[in-house]
Amino acid sequence: MKPTANSPPPSPQLVFPDWAARLQSDPSLPPAVRAGYAVTLQRFLAWCARGGQPVAITAAREFVELWRLEHPPSPARLQEWKDALNWFFRRGREAEATALRGVPPLARLDLGKAPWEAALIAHLRQQQRAWRTE
Repeated sequence: MKPTANSPPPSPQLVFPDWAARLQSDPSLPPAVRAGYAVTLQRFLAWCARGGQPVAITAAREFVELWRLEHPPSPARLQEWKDALNWFFRRGREAEATALRGVPPLARLDLGKAPWEAALIAHLRQQQRAWRTE
């Protein structure tokens, strides 16, 4: 979907490779909640990969809406999906902030223009390479 003049700018892509380990070690969530979040997040990430979607907030909103229509959930389950995605993006941004120390603020949002460039930058950041390497 191409952005139009009136559409909001796309949300930046999130790189959060160790989300599952962080979820399992999050003491603020009971084990049953962690298990539900894990299922939702696995589905979301697989959906992004299949559709070539960036792992971004706009994609999460689209995912919830499509899954809501295809798999009508109870109100509690829908809230669980939203809570899981909110946890993912909140903790992912926290992880990125600590992993990207030394990266100028504008560079943190620059993930490249071409898909190959975005993939390369994401890979370098996952390996915690220096910003000048990018």
